[in-house]
Amino acid sequence: FMGLLLCTSNLQATHYMGSEIYYERVSATRVRVVVKIYRKCCEDANAKCAPANPSNFISSDLEVEQLCPGGASSTVAMNQDSVVDVTPSCDEGCSQCGLEGDNTPPCPPEAINPSDPNYDPDLVYDFGIEVYFFSTVITVDTSQCANYRFSWSSCCRNGDITTGVTGGFYTEATADLSVINNSPQFDKLPVTITCAGQDYIYAQSARDLDYDAQGRLADDIVYSLAEPQASSGPLSYSAPYNFREPLSYVGAGPQFNPGERRMPSAPLPPNYPEIDFRPIKGFILDSATGELFFHPTQSGERSVIAMVVKEYRNGKKISELTRDLQIIVD
Repeated sequence: FMGLLLCTSNLQATHYMGSEIYYERVSATRVRVVVKIYRKCCEDANAKCAPANPSNFISSDLEVEQLCPGGASSTVAMNQDSVVDVTPSCDEGCSQCGLEGDNTPPCPPEAINPSDPNYDPDLVYDFGIEVYFFSTVITVDTSQCANYRFSWSSCCRNGDITTGVTGGFYTEATADLSVINNSPQFDKLPVTITCAGQDYIYAQSARDLDYDAQGRLADDIVYSLAEPQASSGPLSYSAPYNFREPLSYVGAGPQFNPGERRMPSAPLPPNYPEIDFRPIKGFILDSATGELFFHPTQSGERSVIAMVVKEYRNGKKISELTRDLQIIVD
């Protein structure tokens, strides 16, 4: 992971770093809802961190609502399916989460004990990220109301955030269940680490899982930025930050529009940004691909982004997901 290869990170807080919800249609009357919750697993960079008991800090309750007058609502207890170490990897690095993961092996005890003669601090990240998978299958009744909302909320955001966003987490997905559909799913980790003074392109990589009779992707996906949420409502940034400009970056130039609007010259020029624009100017979201383009300038910033993904079929919106993610600049 290039951000880790080129700079170091010093995270000292705990709690949540990101969350997202997606759903899969099991049958005409049953929907599987999955909640993914990302958190820092370690508080002490000099001690082995055992996996925490999620029942001590993670709510497993899913709120289910019909979005129609007189629609039903309920709270459903989810099952914890798994917990996985997703600490971004570097060659020969190890994670303090103490879990077997897809990216990074757990650190052996001698690797994280500074008094050990074999101690090598270059092999040990001073943080670890783990993702908890919760899910449940619910029965839906679309005869009177097909519009549903699935939501998860809990406390608290981690204390590393430097741009003023504090409070709880709230993540939701809405669905028109009159349409047989699977919502988009994200492939990329919602905690991204980059270095001040370097161009950065972050791909959201939401996948559509539905195909039409001709074998083509059935749905269109549109990305936008939004305010991060708690169960009480939108959360504010401290000045001068806001949800369209959540961190310090090289300022907008004549070839860019700020915030979530598309660049006027789309698709991107060949070999962008290596040849045409150096450095990237602005904080740019491509609404068609979900790629974020920016050149951070302030080392030590930790900020939050809420990404909304809307899914359309034949011009009709059939689902909307909100993903809460954290950006770390070092």
